[in-house]
Amino acid sequence: MTNVFNLSKAGKKDAITAFRNARTSSESFQSNAVRFYEFYREHPEVLEGIIQMFMRLAAADGVLKHEEDQLIQCASSVFGIDQTRYQQLRIPFLNGKAEVSDLEKCYAVLGCAKNATDLQIKSCYRKLATRYHPDTIVAKDLPEEFIQFANRKMQDIQDAYETLKAERGFS
Repeated sequence: MTNVFNLSKAGKKDAITAFRNARTSSESFQSNAVRFYEFYREHPEVLEGIIQMFMRLAAADGVLKHEEDQLIQCASSVFGIDQTRYQQLRIPFLNGKAEVSDLEKCYAVLGCAKNATDLQIKSCYRKLATRYHPDTIVAKDLPEEFIQFANRKMQDIQDAYETLKAERGFS
């Protein structure tokens, strides 16, 4: 959580409390995911960030286990993230199971297929750049920790786009 959202001490404490409460709750994982979705449904970037955080936590031991993947996929479904996008979000965490090239990671960051046209890649980039642009995030009045996360995410998006532009030779 600290690395993904760059949480302050108080923010980290709140996040740990929320996760502990969810873990010890008599409610199902899916019920907790639904409640989280209801709170953040207008912020898809937060929802994707949570899925990425779940994956990072699950893969911290070097392996994304099947049971962990199923739970994360459940949350992803509740959050309205389609299967294609879910698979793209997983790619950076699969190094223990399969070799994933840097270019594949770039396509995954942008949310587009390897066989996408240059125009489709540009469209994916613009969509994400609009969603994660610092001005857009600040206007949503989200916590400072998420603004910092979004800035890092925007840098990843920019880096992926620049890599693909150079690889494919378009401008």
